Amino acid sequence: MINKKIIKIIDKLYIFFRDLLFLVFLAFITKKNYEISQRKEILLVSDFVSKRSKRFLLISKNLKKYGWHISLLKLKSDDEFEEDVFTRIDSYKTTNEAIYKIFKNHSSKLIFFVSNGNFDLALKSVHFFGTKIIYDPLDIWPGNLNELNANKIQKKLALKQRKIIKKVSNIVCRDIQLSALGKKIRKDKNLIYFSDYLDSENFKLIEDENFSKQGPYKFVSIGNINTMDYLNGKAYFDFIETLKNENVEFHFYMHPNHENNLDSFKNENPYFDENNKKIFIHNFISPDKIIDEIRKYDCGMILMGDHFYKKYNHGIWNKELFYKNGSSRITDYIFANLDIVLVKTEPKNYLQFFSGRYGNVYDYREISSIDFKSSKAKNKKLTNLLISNQIKRLDEYLIKVKRKNDKPFR
Repeated sequence: MINKKIIKIIDKLYIFFRDLLFLVFLAFITKKNYEISQRKEILLVSDFVSKRSKRFLLISKNLKKYGWHISLLKLKSDDEFEEDVFTRIDSYKTTNEAIYKIFKNHSSKLIFFVSNGNFDLALKSVHFFGTKIIYDPLDIWPGNLNELNANKIQKKLALKQRKIIKKVSNIVCRDIQLSALGKKIRKDKNLIYFSDYLDSENFKLIEDENFSKQGPYKFVSIGNINTMDYLNGKAYFDFIETLKNENVEFHFYMHPNHENNLDSFKNENPYFDENNKKIFIHNFISPDKIIDEIRKYDCGMILMGDHFYKKYNHGIWNKELFYKNGSSRITDYIFANLDIVLVKTEPKNYLQFFSGRYGNVYDYREISSIDFKSSKAKNKKLTNLLISNQIKRLDEYLIKVKRKNDKPFR
């Protein structure tokens, strides 16, 4: 038993010193642009590769159609995903191991960080591999949106992310949150706006959907409605009160923090009325299944904006920056062909801008304009959100990045 423990300790020490020596070696290498082959090759680095994180997979599947050969380096896990999309798959346990594997495989590839929350890995990669790195921040960390009221952990992570964005040359933005970091940081960056887009399989389900109306008009909310920094939960229940005399229902799908624990949801939402027969609380559902689940509803709820700031904000978020904040549930609602109720503001907040461009949007103060008896209509704007109609922009962007790091590119 003791011998096994000693062997494990020796193994860990060996891995640590091996990685340490490698990083020291890298630090003394003169930085240069490595020659890239004529092939369109990408090493995609992601720590969220399950079915719950579709962004990395959708981007890879569609870039493959444009001739890109994509290798995947992922955090070691047992998550299932479509492996045949990738020409090669490898995994890592530690940041240093990931750097070592990127170094071994990067010479002929661009390095694309998608859905990656490992800021240490991204920061080291930018330092070692320079302009070959393409960074997709996914979300801007809360500490960057308001440094004054962020806690220590938020500030620490936000500082790392800010350093990455400051040093990296090539950035793929999911939404306009990046503009919250200011013009100085974004200056001279090679930026492309590339939202979460709709896959053809999901689009076909919408095309085939039966839109006949039965029963009450149904609102739905997915994700967190009450966090440590604002009383957004109360905004929802105040909204419910305004429609108490209508033939409507309100369905809430719990955040993963409350999975299989209704009591924790109730404790975090003291405004929840257990006796209200119009309210239905559902357990957490994995993001890869949630769109199919919420198709049966009529309207998605996301209550932020002026309503949020003036009445429910605890002062954590900076209003000017939070205007630019996005939310993945907006795309989930749109992809499920739901109408959306939110808070319209002047100037337009990001949620209002995006949903208004691709969906049917109602302001919570004008909710009476909804015909609660009519059937859902097919959203004709959805074709603009098909990733197959957008991927060419990303392909052209990547080719330009490749040319800057490459010999003449054909």
